[in-house]
Amino acid sequence: MKRTTLIFIGLGPVIGGISMFTQFVLLDHSLALSELFSFGMIWMVIFFIIGGYVVGALPAAATGLLFSFVVSRRALNLLESILLCAGAGFLTSAMAVVVIALMNPGAPKWNWTIPLAGVLAGTLCGGLCWILAIKRHQAAGQSGSRSR
Repeated sequence: MKRTTLIFIGLGPVIGGISMFTQFVLLDHSLALSELFSFGMIWMVIFFIIGGYVVGALPAAATGLLFSFVVSRRALNLLESILLCAGAGFLTSAMAVVVIALMNPGAPKWNWTIPLAGVLAGTLCGGLCWILAIKRHQAAGQSGSRSR
């Protein structure tokens, strides 16, 4: 459980921050390629990654814990793993948006950027954790067959 949660805490906010930046650039603004790689945009990427950790660490930890709990109870296939993590990423990120809106009454009441970033981060982390779990089970099976 610790390893899976740490994977979500480590990768989830980075993936979410990059996803938020990509959504911001592609959906809200049409920028030239030279503007996209300008010095100011590099600072924007750094800001979004740091913001992803600040805003995304708690939802990533909650998603990782939920995924670890479910996987420890029953085996999931890749699709179930991805859907579970995408749903958990959406719900935890959506709760973060609601909390931010309640803390800052002047902010817009709903924003799809953070929940969609949570879906992407949950999907990628869930797939990675599923692959690592399969490799661990295969390695355990091979070492068990060698000892016989």
